Amino acid sequence: MARSAILLASLLATASPAAATATAGPTEIKGTGATLVVDLSELPGLRLHRNFLGLPYVFIQESAAPGTRSSVSVTPTGIDGAGLDPGTLRATRGDYRDGRRKHAQRRGLSIERFLPVRSLANGSGAKVVSTGHERRERDGARTVERSIYVLCPGEMFHVKSLSGDRALGGAVVRAVEGSRCE
Repeated sequence: MARSAILLASLLATASPAAATATAGPTEIKGTGATLVVDLSELPGLRLHRNFLGLPYVFIQESAAPGTRSSVSVTPTGIDGAGLDPGTLRATRGDYRDGRRKHAQRRGLSIERFLPVRSLANGSGAKVVSTGHERRERDGARTVERSIYVLCPGEMFHVKSLSGDRALGGAVVRAVEGSRCE
């Protein structure tokens, strides 16, 4: 198993189930300028851990087989994302790819493909922009990493999902697309 996967597995193992709450419906992610309401309850086995490893909201898949556990973090950024647009992400796509390739090379991973930049509106009309990549871990496992930006009026939220399950990664994107800003 890759060292990064072992480290993540050990950190996830320390996430106390007693400190977690089941995702039984919409979760309010409170920022300083807005609130994002997202419903991840349709995703199998995700439990919310508050203030885990310095991240305010982390959903961890508790019922996954060893080595396949997925996570979703949601971070209010404290900044207005009005200036972030798909064109900017596309224009800096080369820098993103170079950075991901260097990161992968340092860790003995390989990038299999980059996901396209997608843009649409969520349930309340706020812009949602996503991108990411698929990589192969040293042990051969495949991981899909997605970064999703929700541009609520007054605050941008960053949603990151890491999963070995493509279907779960797509379900996270759909859940965020169905989110609403308050």
